Order: sequence, then C-alpha cells, then structure tokens
Amino acid sequence: GRRERLAAAARTPLTAVISAPADRPPPVVLVDDVHTTGATLASGASALRCAGFPQIGAVSYVRSLTRA
Repeated sequence: GRRERLAAAARTPLTAVISAPADRPPPVVLVDDVHTTGATLASGASALRCAGFPQIGAVSYVRSLTRA
C-alpha cells in the first residue's frame, strides 16, 4: 500500500545533475500526479533552486472516481 511505497521511496536515493544556463535560467514547472504531503515537489524545487533556477512553479493532478 501507500506506506510500503513511501518506505521504498525513502530507501531509494534519487540523484540528478541539474544546472541552470549561465545567462538567465528559464522558469520551471514541476508536475506531480498526486499531491499528498508535498515532499516530492518540495524536494524537486529545492534541487532546482540550488542549481540556480529562481522561478519554479508546480502543478498537481488528482482525480477521484466515484461509483454511481
């Protein structure tokens, strides 16, 4: 379930090489399918900010289906 996925994600280190262009970094939009705690978006935004991207936005999409 969800706890197992979160635990597995915590054990899996994510690494990425991110560097902003020298002159003027473009705005960046992070996309997350489901916004639960916000940790994924916060982590991504933090890495981008450290790499020199000052303008960061985020979009989340959640859909809940109900049975009729």
